[in-house]
Amino acid sequence: MKKRFKDIIADFMKNIVAYAAPVALIQLLVQPVIAKKLGEEQNGLFLTIIALMYFSVNITAGILVQTRLLQNEKYEKENAVGDYNIIVIAMITLVVFVMSVGASLYIGNGVKFRDIFLCSILSILFFMQNYISVQYRVELNYTKILFSNIALCTGYIIGILVFWYVFPCWQIVYIIAYGVCEIYDLTHTDYYREPLKKTPLFYGTVKRYFVLAGASLLSYIVSYGDRLLLYPLLDGSSVSILSSAEVMGKMIMLLSTPLTSFFLSYIVKENKINFKITPKIVFFGIAALIVCYSGCCIMSIPMLKFLYPAWADRSMKYVPVVALTSIINLVTHIYNVIIIRFCASKKQITINAVYAVSYLLFSFVLLHYYNLMGFCIGNLAAAVTKLITIIIIQKRNIKQIEN
Repeated sequence: MKKRFKDIIADFMKNIVAYAAPVALIQLLVQPVIAKKLGEEQNGLFLTIIALMYFSVNITAGILVQTRLLQNEKYEKENAVGDYNIIVIAMITLVVFVMSVGASLYIGNGVKFRDIFLCSILSILFFMQNYISVQYRVELNYTKILFSNIALCTGYIIGILVFWYVFPCWQIVYIIAYGVCEIYDLTHTDYYREPLKKTPLFYGTVKRYFVLAGASLLSYIVSYGDRLLLYPLLDGSSVSILSSAEVMGKMIMLLSTPLTSFFLSYIVKENKINFKITPKIVFFGIAALIVCYSGCCIMSIPMLKFLYPAWADRSMKYVPVVALTSIINLVTHIYNVIIIRFCASKKQITINAVYAVSYLLFSFVLLHYYNLMGFCIGNLAAAVTKLITIIIIQKRNIKQIEN
């Protein structure tokens, strides 16, 4: 048991470092350098298109990763191989279509074929980088996850140099980064070699995938709504200001992906879980969150002035609300793993439907009356509503979860 506990802690630390490095690099180097080169308005457009890519890939490749983790035991029992590459091809086609149409609409009359082509290549690479990593998680090989993300960081550094000195198109930064990462992944995985054939589990897997995707669609609309919707409603400058205010919060929230993936990777191997949350655990948990929140607010001041000096002062006033929203969302994402594993998939639709409705209601009504600050407060209200919904569902299903 001691050895297993040490192994889990070691894996956990590798997982955190693996994802912390590229997240930090994006927030502290890549996006500030691109912002400096593009300017306030064009930077808002760049952030909007990147948000569209994250949205489309997370709802396809990201959910496929979750589905494969949850279905893996069934495939091993049946000794079945196949299905997934059929879904991968279909989803890549969908992502390329969404990115091509979306980029054209956001860029407008000035759109060029080069923009569409680069965005399409980028979305394919990003999709594959997300999906292929599922093999590392099925095998619980966090050393390979670490090296894969080191390759990604190396690609970002090369990409930003090429962008600044050679080819001033922001897409090249991400294409080089994910390209370098794919070189590593393709030489250390073999899931992409699986046959293009259906197994008896195909329709069950597709059904589970679409249930999870449908539930997550509502959540991702909220996650990326600030950029996808604010850009056409306001302008690129507003997107830049709000995105800069979220710099610390985004670093926290992007870490929620490895945290939830890590817990899910282990929890799928358990048949039950017992809740033993003591007052002591609650106290230390709340204390840790308060420290984390305070640190976000304090660190954001010098960070914004250094990274985004052109509009740092305008971003500063939104930081306290945005940071609190990120902390609440982090807790929600981790807590929700229990619901994903032990409760029916339709519970995710309930959770995210409540979240989406509250987000649209609070954020855009308050945006109308109080501009960007109202939008931020609406986000906070929606995050609290989602957390409360998850707690209620967990309490109502406690016997099922325990047994």
